[in-house]
Amino acid sequence: MWVMKPRYLILLIILIGPGSAGWWYAGRGPAIGAAAASRGSAAEIVYATGDVEPIRWAKVASVIRERIIEVCNCEGGWRGRLDSGSCTTHLRKINVGSLESIQSERVKQGAYP
Repeated sequence: MWVMKPRYLILLIILIGPGSAGWWYAGRGPAIGAAAASRGSAAEIVYATGDVEPIRWAKVASVIRERIIEVCNCEGGWRGRLDSGSCTTHLRKINVGSLESIQSERVKQGAYP
């Protein structure tokens, strides 16, 4: 049976001790501090979800709702080109419907033989 000499045992303890302490210190994660709870205005409150409520609300909405096809940084600012396909189609339907109603009115009035 193999028996370790006392001086090797002491040397092993001297090497393992600081190594274990360094491993524990490096792997324990960031320090987390605690703060006392206090009351404040609504501007100072941050909810548990991370949402911050503004002091003044502003409703912002797009006037034109179309798909963005192209974006470029030209002419001193950002510019975008919108897809006008659905607007064009809708306008054509309106024009065709208007044209058909106008023609039918003229036929009723006898403008066309």
